[in-house]
Order: sequence, then structure tokens, then C-alpha cells
Amino acid sequence: MEREVLLEKVDHMSPSKQSLLELSQQIKRLKELEKEKDALYSGLEILERARLWYFQRLEENRAQQDNIDPINVFQESAAEGRSCLLRSCIQRVNGSLGSVMAEPNVTSTSISSLPDAVADSDLRWHNTVLTRV
Repeated sequence: MEREVLLEKVDHMSPSKQSLLELSQQIKRLKELEKEKDALYSGLEILERARLWYFQRLEENRAQQDNIDPINVFQESAAEGRSCLLRSCIQRVNGSLGSVMAEPNVTSTSISSLPDAVADSDLRWHNTVLTRV
């Protein structure tokens, strides 16, 4: 109903008022696109830092694999707990990023896919815990 009234008002506007309204809508859309661009650049910066962090963790993992000492197996239980928690967090982040990239129209469907990503990471976490026991 309100839309019909608005369209009726737009139809009765003079050409200059219509063009001002259209210009205002274009400016609003440009501002929205600029905010989206800023968010995307911010995401790229975060992803680059995350990429470096992942590489550092891989190097640490390789170093730990090279230095496994069978005598200190019992002292490793605390480290296993931290490792399991870290894996869970990484899987959750990976799932979230994967769901964002898989969505063709993120703005309309990302909210519905987020529970799926969380459920997937929760299942992975439970699987990890069960295989540790």
C-alpha cells in the first residue's frame, strides 16, 4: 500500500524532482557499494594475516613431528588438549570461510548457511574428541 502511494507521488512529480530522487537513490547505492568494498579490503587484510598464521602453525607442527620423544608421551596430554581445541577453532573458521565463498549471493543466504557450518564444525569436533578417547 505504501509503495503504491509512493509510486503515485513519484508519477506526479516534476521531472526535476524525479531526477533528484533517482540521483539520491544512486548516491545511496554508491555509498553502500563503498562500504562493501571497504569490508572486502578489510577481509583481504585479515585473510593475509590468517594465511601467515596458518603457515607458522604448519611449521610448528612439522617441527613438533620431527621432535616427538616417546619417553615424554605422558607430558604431552596438556599439549594434546590445546591442539584439539586449536583444531576445532581452525575447522570452525574453515567452515565459515568455505560457506561464505560457496554462496553466490552472500547477503541473502549466508545467515541460513551459518548454522550448517557450525553444525559441521561441531560434528568434526565431536569426531576428534571421540577418536582421542
